[in-house]
Amino acid sequence: MMTEVLRVEALGSLADEVGAGVAAQFARRYLELLPGRLAQLVRAAEAGDASLAHTVTLTLLISSEMVGADTLAEELRDLLGPLRAGDTGQAAAAVGRLAGLADRTAATLADHLPGMTAE
Repeated sequence: MMTEVLRVEALGSLADEVGAGVAAQFARRYLELLPGRLAQLVRAAEAGDASLAHTVTLTLLISSEMVGADTLAEELRDLLGPLRAGDTGQAAAAVGRLAGLADRTAATLADHLPGMTAE
């Protein structure tokens, strides 16, 4: 099932691979770190630090894919090329859109966490 921002099956797949408790712990940690990572991306993009912005974007992209935050992951994937080329303009311009998407993703993911049972 795909919500507007979350592919719920990804959580199930992660739970199948590592166990429900570990998957839920990973998802909770993702939620805890998401605001700080976005803030770090904003600071790096505004400072013109393409290398740091690329690293943060890649970290967010991979962890977003793992929890099924596919819509956010797609937006982040679009930033990788320009950042790799040293251009932080697209990332800086995307900040508002990413923040709103991250908020919706976090709320949706948090709603699905209680359904994950520990082993």
